[in-house]
Formats: sequence, C-alpha cells, structure tokens
Amino acid sequence: MKKPQQINDSWPGMRENLAFMAVGRAHADAMLQAHAEVMKQIEDMHKAWFSTAKEATESATDLANRCVKCSSPGEAAGLYSEWVNQRMEQFFTDSRRFADQLLTMYDSAMTPLKAAQTAAQTATQNVASGAEEPATVVAQPIERARAAGD
Repeated sequence: MKKPQQINDSWPGMRENLAFMAVGRAHADAMLQAHAEVMKQIEDMHKAWFSTAKEATESATDLANRCVKCSSPGEAAGLYSEWVNQRMEQFFTDSRRFADQLLTMYDSAMTPLKAAQTAAQTATQNVASGAEEPATVVAQPIERARAAGD
C-alpha cells in the first residue's frame, strides 16, 4: 500500500498558499449550501404565491356569482366595494409575508457564507502563525465552517 504524500510546506509562502486553498474550498462549499437554502426558500415562496393566486381567483368567482344574484346596481356596487377592500387588505398581508420571506431567504443564504468567512480567517491566521498544520486546514474546511456557524 502506498503511503500518503506529505505536504512540503518548507517553501517560502507555501503555508499561506495552502491556507488559501482551504479558504477557497470552504467558500465553495458554503456557496453550495447557500444555494440549496435559497432554492428551498424560493420553493416556499412559490407555494405561497400559488395559494394566494388560487384564493384571489376563488374570491373573484364568488363575487361574480353574488353580483349575478343582485336585484339592483347599487347592491352589486356595494358587494364590489366590499370585495375591493378585502383584496386590498389581502394584498398588504401578502406583501408583508413576501418581505418576511425575502429576509428569511437572505438570512439563510448568508449564514453559511459568514461561517465560511470566519472559519477561513481563523484557519489562515493559525497557519500563518504556525499554530496549525496546513494539511489539517486543507482537509477540514467544511467542518470548520460548520463549527464557526454554530
């Protein structure tokens, strides 16, 4: 069985270069995790939007059915005015929910990126100071980013 090759960090700047490789890997992993979080949030937003669209369609259909049964134009105008007020309230509620979902999406996407940044800074400082071996830093960027995010 072949013995694993040791990383030669005796060359000038090699320690920092290896730490930089770890930073790149940690950021790439964090980007993939952030992407997955954003896609999940977008899926949730689409579900909410379809639910809102369905509700609006059913509401409009109900209004049309009630207007057909009206005995005067004034009665129909009253129903329509009430419906418009309800739809405006629903619009504002939906807008607030959408804004909250956007903030949640931003937070969930930024969490792994911030964690990777913190882990990368710590790893770079540790390698540069000699407190940690470059091979350890290169091999464990994902675990470091997760630990920094906790």
